[in-house]
This record gives sequence, C-alpha cells and structure tokens, in this order.
Amino acid sequence: MKTSLTRIVLAAIVAGIAWFLWGAFAHIVLQFGESSIKQLPNEAAVAAALREGNPEDGLYAFPYWGGAHGSGADEAQIKELEAKFAQGPVGILIYQRSVKEMMPPSTLLLELLGGTVACFFAGLVISKLSVPPSHAAFAGGMCAVAAWFSHSYSEWLWYAYPLSWVTDALLEQVIGWVIAAWIIALIVGAGRKGAAS
Repeated sequence: MKTSLTRIVLAAIVAGIAWFLWGAFAHIVLQFGESSIKQLPNEAAVAAALREGNPEDGLYAFPYWGGAHGSGADEAQIKELEAKFAQGPVGILIYQRSVKEMMPPSTLLLELLGGTVACFFAGLVISKLSVPPSHAAFAGGMCAVAAWFSHSYSEWLWYAYPLSWVTDALLEQVIGWVIAAWIIALIVGAGRKGAAS
C-alpha cells in the first residue's frame, strides 16, 4: 500500500521534534560531549594571540600540511612536515572572530529543521518497507552505527578527536535514530492501515 507524501511529512515533523528533544536531553541532562571539551590553561593568552594574528573565520590545521600533501609535494617538504608533526603541537582549530550569541534561537530552529529533513528522507525509505515499528527502529539504529563508522570513527582515527567525544556521538545517534525510525514507522504504518480499511 502506497504511503501519501502528506503522511511522510507528518511523520518527519513528529520524529524531527522527538529527535530534537532527545538531542537536548542528551546534551543538557546527560552532558554528552561535555567531558571531551577542555579549557586551555592559558586561554586568555591564546585568545590574545589569535586576535593579534586576526585570521579569517575558518578551519585551520597546524602544522599546515596543504603544501606538502599530495602528488605535488617533494621529499624535502614531506620531511619538513614530518619533523613538525614529531615536534608538535598538532591540532585543528575551528575559528570564529566573534559570535553575537552563544546559543541563538535561530541556531536551535536550524537544528530542528536539520533533524526534520533527515527524518523526511528516513521516512521516504521506511514508507517503502512493510515492517513493524520495532524492525524499523532496529534498522534506524544499525544505519546510525554504519554512518558513525564512516564519519565519527574517522575523526577519531585521523584527527585525534577524543574517544569520549566519538563514543558519545555514537550513543546519541543510535538512540536518536531508534526513536525517530520507530515514530516514523508508527505514523506511516497507521496511514497504510487507514487507507486499507
């Protein structure tokens, strides 16, 4: 039985709200990710140096490997870069010169929108499957594990993200997708039953 697009959109909205509330609970109450973020011992001095250097907003890596990475690099460049890595420090910095608000309502709304859009695409898939909500929830959780290995695992492996950060991400994504997929399957399944009766 074909599921209407309206029913999929409804499922995405409800699941998106549930996804958002779960994420808020995970970060505010369970403190997912908080133990991974540390304060620099000399934060004021580092911030002053960054203000003085005045880089543009963006993603920075140090030591910078762009010139000595890839087919155009010569042996001397590679050896120099390897020496810098061995000496340290090594890191990645996401830099913004200033942020007007720490957690503006617009960012929260965009987070809700992003989760809802993700749930819409999940709804398109789940609507094609005639499976009970428990099976859809299991599939949602397993897809979250697969996505974690293709993304967060690589952040830990290549960029030294803290293990606690990526394991918190795994738990958040798996639980979130189990909940969302279960809700989506309930709603689209109810639509099928209503159309059949």
